[in-house]
Amino acid sequence: VQFVSRLRTSLARQLNMASARLHITVESASNLYNSDGILAGKSDPYVIVEVPGQEGMKLQTNVVSNELNPVWNFTGEITGFMDGDVLRFTVMDKDTFP
Repeated sequence: VQFVSRLRTSLARQLNMASARLHITVESASNLYNSDGILAGKSDPYVIVEVPGQEGMKLQTNVVSNELNPVWNFTGEITGFMDGDVLRFTVMDKDTFP
């Protein structure tokens, strides 16, 4: 599985603040695994972007139905991003439950 995402960041910091607004763009993915199986169609992928362990610091793209090469062109913002925080990108299938 090859996940292609371009992360565009724009950190807007104030002089006395240690946190920032992080602008995130999830563009697309290619050659995703078909977790729906051969007889059930194709995967319905979406992406979750989050800072693990931080409540409210999570974004989710829309679902692209029956597509193994989805294009989301999703842009969102996470506020409160701190130096040292980690972003986790997870590709999920709408029909599959963790």
